[in-house]
Amino acid sequence: MPGPRPKYAITLTPEQEARLQQLSTCYLAPFATVQRAQLLLLASRHPQWQNATIAQQVGCHVNTVKQWRQRWQRTEALYDAPRAGTRRTFTPLQRTQVVALACSAPRQYGKVSGRAGRARSWRKWR
Repeated sequence: MPGPRPKYAITLTPEQEARLQQLSTCYLAPFATVQRAQLLLLASRHPQWQNATIAQQVGCHVNTVKQWRQRWQRTEALYDAPRAGTRRTFTPLQRTQVVALACSAPRQYGKVSGRAGRARSWRKWR
């Protein structure tokens, strides 16, 4: 039993198909981008296939196929939309300084290591 056809049909221009083909086999691209390129190529080449069949071929969830078919129709983009949330409160310089501090030895700043400090104080009272 074939079931209903997908709601969003994918048609690609030759340029889009060439770019998606290149992305679908790229080892340096993020996995999600490669997977999206693969599912869009399959949806374009096999318009009669259901979303579940494409999801099985690509190795993702059916809802992922539905979402990216719809997003391709609206934006023709393979990348996620910007996420909601507040802006960063620290500047890149401040973040670098915090990371450098966290990765440095406590002795560089006149602090004794927690474990060594406790061991010495415990020996005093023996």
